Parts: sequence; C-alpha cells; structure tokens
Amino acid sequence: MDKRKKIIIAVVALLILALILWLIFRPKAKPHQVVNLNTTTTVSNTVVKQMNQLPPADDLALAKEKTYPLGLKQLAMSFAERYGSYSNQADSKNILDLEPQMTQKMIDYVETYLIKGVATTTYQGYDTKAILANVLKLDQSTGDAQIEVKTQRRYYNVSKTSEAVYQNLLLQFKKDGSDWKVDYAKWE
Repeated sequence: MDKRKKIIIAVVALLILALILWLIFRPKAKPHQVVNLNTTTTVSNTVVKQMNQLPPADDLALAKEKTYPLGLKQLAMSFAERYGSYSNQADSKNILDLEPQMTQKMIDYVETYLIKGVATTTYQGYDTKAILANVLKLDQSTGDAQIEVKTQRRYYNVSKTSEAVYQNLLLQFKKDGSDWKVDYAKWE
C-alpha cells in the first residue's frame, strides 16, 4: 500500500472511532414530563373584590370617545398603506382585499380603475408607508369624516429603486352602521 491509501484509511478509522465514542458518551435525552391538564383553578375573593373596586370611567373621557371615533386614524393609516402599495405582478390584490373597508361607490371606482389599468410586462410597483394622519372633518350626526394621511412612497421597477417621495392621501369616510368605510380617496 502506498502512503496516501494508509492516510485515508487512518482518517476513516478515526472518524468511525469518534462517532462510536460520541454515541456512547453523548448526553442522555431527558424523559418527557407528563402534565396534568385536568386541574382547576379557583378565583380568590381578594381578586374579585379588587376588580369590583376599579373606579368608573371619567365622564369627560366617555364624552370624548363618543365624539371622536376610536381607531379612525389607525384605520385611515392602514388603508393608505395598503391602497398605496402596488405591484403589477400581484394583480392589485392588496387593493381588492380592501373592499370590506370601502363603500359601494369606492368599490365601483377601484374596479373601474383597475380594469382600465395599463398592462405592462416589466415589473413595477409602489411601496407606501403611512407617517401621520390628521382628522380634517368629523361629523358624527351625518356619519362623515375626512382624514389626510401623510405617506412616504417608493417606486420600484426592474432597473432601479427611486428615492422616497412624500405624498398625501385624502380619504373621505362614511359611517355604515357602526363601521367607518372609505367613500373616496385622492392622492394629492
């Protein structure tokens, strides 16, 4: 045998020996512990008494909540991000997913706009991040609200990524039952 074959056989023998030693001396796996899920927990009277002693909500806070719709700014910002983000490879699915948050007038506009959209074979898209929302108008009696959302948008295509562009989205909301829905959207 030549020297090279002897070295290869020695290395293989050492690897086999190392594997055998590892199998013998490896840490033993811990046995699984059985957990009894049939336990019941009783609530102490102290906790219940503490819960009953919480102070009632402030009248001013309750009045504010009635005149200012909780979450309308967050709804506007979420809508603006999804409405402003677009990819021609996703077939505008993000905009169609927003239909439950739109009035029928807005749904008709979006479907008409998407049908008239220009088809292109090269990749293009927008990524939109909402930065700030300002309530411009809020009328609970008529169920109308107008919110301006300040956004940062980036245009992407096959060849480059553009710089950030700041653009405002004007949203008009209509109250539909207890829900606010987008009735109009315009990029400014």
